Amino acid sequence: MLNDVNINTKSLKQIKHNIQKYSNSPKEVKLIVVTKTFSHKSINSALENNVYDIGENKIQEFILKEPKIKKKDKLTTHFIGKIQSNKVKKIVSSFDIIHSVDRIKILNKINDVSASQNKKQKILLQVNISNSKTQSGFNKNETLKISSDATKLLNVELIGLMCIASNTKDKKKISEDFENIKKIQKQIQKTINKKCKHLSMGMSGDYKEALKKGSTFIRI
Repeated sequence: MLNDVNINTKSLKQIKHNIQKYSNSPKEVKLIVVTKTFSHKSINSALENNVYDIGENKIQEFILKEPKIKKKDKLTTHFIGKIQSNKVKKIVSSFDIIHSVDRIKILNKINDVSASQNKKQKILLQVNISNSKTQSGFNKNETLKISSDATKLLNVELIGLMCIASNTKDKKKISEDFENIKKIQKQIQKTINKKCKHLSMGMSGDYKEALKKGSTFIRI
């Protein structure tokens, strides 16, 4: 059963304040409210509070909520979960931006499905910036090559990179992870794809560090 929870306006105000405080380009930052395990009522609450970007991890869950969402035309939907090959068709149909493209097989499947749906799907490549064995994503060298491959595809639009920082309380290490992915993104934008300008990094526990290093999508 999904939870019916209204958005916490006090927390929302604080997050918006922190975006202004820590980001060098606050107008470019989008707050993605992660609504997994929460019902359509929570999404509608976000919309009522002028939060128009929501993130979901499971396509099956979102499909149940979608018909009950109000002001859907104002909503930008972000898929941030692990992508299963057999769910790509539904994900492409339902989401504006896919953050978690972590395998070449998935990249090509998204391109093929998008072509069949007459759509150019916006994507981000997931980078395993901490080289963790428990995390998905491309390493640095793979990311550069895959970004070039993605740029040549006709039905995907590479708009940035996504990462999850090291699972540690060491803020210095977390900041290093964010700084390293920023360098990769800048290299891609300069030499491969000018549209690769976004960084999806920073969650509830580390979004301030992410903002300092140039995050444009924070997932909270």
